[in-house]
Amino acid sequence: MAPVPQAPRDSHRHFPPNSRQNNLDSPALDLTLCFQFNPGPWPFHFTLTPLMKNNPVGWFEIYVPDLSRARAFYERVLDTTLSPLPTPMPGLEMAAFPMDHTEPGAAGALVQMPGKDSGIGGTIIYFKCDDCAVESARVAPAGGQVVREKFSIGDYGHIALVTDPDGNMFGLHSME
Repeated sequence: MAPVPQAPRDSHRHFPPNSRQNNLDSPALDLTLCFQFNPGPWPFHFTLTPLMKNNPVGWFEIYVPDLSRARAFYERVLDTTLSPLPTPMPGLEMAAFPMDHTEPGAAGALVQMPGKDSGIGGTIIYFKCDDCAVESARVAPAGGQVVREKFSIGDYGHIALVTDPDGNMFGLHSME
């Protein structure tokens, strides 16, 4: 085996922005680690394959009893403007936080819905899926519970609502 050149102790390896090593959207990330061990650095090569793509949370909802009051609060605190969001269900009102689907991070909205409490447990995150029925089918065998099977939310795709074994509700979202 050829000797590995010794790098300065505090050096960091930098990769060009479009290199394979820096592509966070690639299905596998190649990482090379060098540990300081007598008599010198030893290279260890391994591949990490993420179980999910980056940014698995695709949407969040904050449930509120008074949409106007909540909207005014979040607009003031965050110095932003929320927009009304059309909803496919009667009695449901939503105000969306600013969103840009070309940027990283999750979008979300304030939601006023009869029968859904606010406060502790009043927030739901949605994990992105190719088909939320597939992940929903895995919930009960894993110890959770399906609260509502896959259903359409109009132009926004489909969701399923489920709980984990501890009773925490979360959503699964897919366009299919």
